[in-house]
Amino acid sequence: MKTLQEWQKEFAESATKKFSNNSRWSEQDRVLSILRQLADVGGAIQKEQGIFVSDNHAHKDPNHRIAALIADTFILCEKRKINLDTELSRVLEWYQKMEETKRINLKDEGVIMQLLSEALDLIVITSERISKKECHYFLEHLILSLRQMGYYFTQTDSPLYSQNTSLTEYDKDVIKKIKNIRDAICHRESEENFVTPVIKLVGVFNFKDNDVEVQYGTTKIFLVRDILSIHHKFRELFSNIEGLEFLARNPIWDMDEERLKKAEDILIEKLKDPVKLLELRRSGSN
Repeated sequence: MKTLQEWQKEFAESATKKFSNNSRWSEQDRVLSILRQLADVGGAIQKEQGIFVSDNHAHKDPNHRIAALIADTFILCEKRKINLDTELSRVLEWYQKMEETKRINLKDEGVIMQLLSEALDLIVITSERISKKECHYFLEHLILSLRQMGYYFTQTDSPLYSQNTSLTEYDKDVIKKIKNIRDAICHRESEENFVTPVIKLVGVFNFKDNDVEVQYGTTKIFLVRDILSIHHKFRELFSNIEGLEFLARNPIWDMDEERLKKAEDILIEKLKDPVKLLELRRSGSN
């Protein structure tokens, strides 16, 4: 039986014999060829599953297309003089290591992506409507999303609890406040809404120190200093977790970072003039 190195060498030599210009192909040319092969694999599988009808011969046999994709990859490996036996052993070791550690499943992955998207949208909306009374409801929704994010780093049954050591005492204090407010929001009868047995404070805004302090019962939290800060920390932690690194590699991540920066700048600028904000809130104007 041939070794992997023998396979890649034989495919590379055969490609050169069959195609005269093969030896002149750069690594990038080969990568583009692999991408075309991958597209053929997708098309063949979709045809097989009845997703669409195709007369393209490349869509006739999915298994053959997968083999052709592997052959093209072998040729690239030979061009780069890769020792596949060594590299595949390292990759297998990585997979086995991942199996040994507690990690997120696809359900958690989907929830995290949804929470990150929701939080960003809510911060953008808050920056636009901080002078509107309905801003209070968007902020509550943001707190609910942040509470769910905080769960992943603070609860022992979370697959990401090991990241708890990355949190500072300040971070943990903010997360605790967010949890208290989440309880207040979800349970209006909760003691978390009361300052005294008869005095109830729910989402009271107090503009000060170029920020806005939000109060539920006895719990007080600042929008910029606390909420936006912990949101940044969550984004940083999620994007650096083994298995979620793809988040920051996606071009959309950088676009979202720009949206976030713009929204925060708008919010910070508006909070510099609390008198104007209060007047706008009273009048119901933008």
